[in-house]
This record gives sequence, C-alpha cells and structure tokens, in this order.
Amino acid sequence: RGSKVRLLAFLLVLQTFPQQRGDIFQVYTRDVWGLEANSFATFISLWGVTGLLSSLLGSILIGKIGIENFTAIAILSSLCFPFGSCFSFQAGLIGMMVGFLSASQSLGVQAELVVEIVTATAAVERL
Repeated sequence: RGSKVRLLAFLLVLQTFPQQRGDIFQVYTRDVWGLEANSFATFISLWGVTGLLSSLLGSILIGKIGIENFTAIAILSSLCFPFGSCFSFQAGLIGMMVGFLSASQSLGVQAELVVEIVTATAAVERL
C-alpha cells in the first residue's frame, strides 16, 4: 500500500493508545480520587460530551488552520488531562476541559488515510 499508508496507520495506532484505559483507570479513580460509581458515571458522561464538542469544533478548525496544525494542537492538548490527573480529580477535570481537542487528535490522520485509499482505489479502477 505504500510507505505513507503504513506511516499513517502507525500514527493512528499511537494516537489511540492513551484512549484505551480500561479497568486500570476505573481502579485509579476509585482508589486515588475516591470516586464512587455514580460520580464515575458522571465523569465518563462529561468525557463523552467533550469528545462530541471536540469532533464538532475539530472539523471546523481543520478547514481553517489545516490538518497538520490541528493535529499538532490536538496532540498537545492531550497532555492536559493526564498532567492534571496527577494532582487531583479537580485538576484532571480542568485538564479535560482545557485539552478537550485531544479526543479529535486522530481526525487528521483518518482523513489522510481516506484520501490515500480513495486515490489508490481510483488508480486501480482506471486499469
């Protein structure tokens, strides 16, 4: 498929690693932050809302500042939540709000992958 597609696929895998928290994150929020089940559910709901806002604003920002600039900003914003989480639950919430674009950091890579696939498919169809 080419070196560009391999590189884009590798970047996509790297960008999804931080999103796969699973049980470890639940144990951390319970043991370190002291969140009970209801509070954890509210926290996860808020996480979903920031992801939705990130996707909506991300599509607008990509058109205005370009894919590369948006991806760089989104990757940098992904540092806000983990950094805040090291201090407290409240600092983690602030980090989640400030770094809300982190949920959309893979939009640019996904868009580039689609362009590459469509281009390759069109080339094959012409043969």
